[in-house]
Amino acid sequence: MSKILCQTDIGDIFDLFEYCFREVMRNAVEHGAGKNLVVFGQRWEAKGVAEIVIYDDGIGVAETLYDNEYIDCNNGREALKFAILPGISGVSRDERFSQDETWGNSGFGLYVTSRFCAEYGSFRMISGDDALTFSRGVQSEHKWSLPGTFVQLRFSVQSSSGQVSRINQIIEEGKSEFSNILVDFPIQPSAASKLLASHFEKEHVF
Repeated sequence: MSKILCQTDIGDIFDLFEYCFREVMRNAVEHGAGKNLVVFGQRWEAKGVAEIVIYDDGIGVAETLYDNEYIDCNNGREALKFAILPGISGVSRDERFSQDETWGNSGFGLYVTSRFCAEYGSFRMISGDDALTFSRGVQSEHKWSLPGTFVQLRFSVQSSSGQVSRINQIIEEGKSEFSNILVDFPIQPSAASKLLASHFEKEHVF
């Protein structure tokens, strides 16, 4: 899919597409517990915009996080906010020790893709009755109704193609932020909201 959208299988923009597909699809497969996974990709050449959509019919974000050892999660809206924090949506600590460094799930996939796409386009995640959107530094919350989990990544190809190194910068920022939010354990919803507020201005709640 990355090759089709990029019309090449080398270069920074291909690496970016591949990273986004891989990280979001891994979350669906490793946590969603669904039977079906649907992947869409589209590129508007004239606009210089690309979009990736990944949907699974699994149990939803909230159900995957209610028993998470790091957080105190009570509802779907909190779950969406927790899911994009660094280090949260990965597998358990015991499972991480058994994974190799290349493919180990450290829980940074949604954190990185949401931050990156919000800087160069938009990121939206919908699950159950709630949706969370980040675009150009603005955070929006919405009521929705969708079984499973839907993730939409949209970004400017031209603006983002020269900024793939930004992914590693975001990961490093995430490591520092994860250490800070773990000071109070388990992590409370207020801490998640505060961290998101440091990156995004809150706009609307529907």
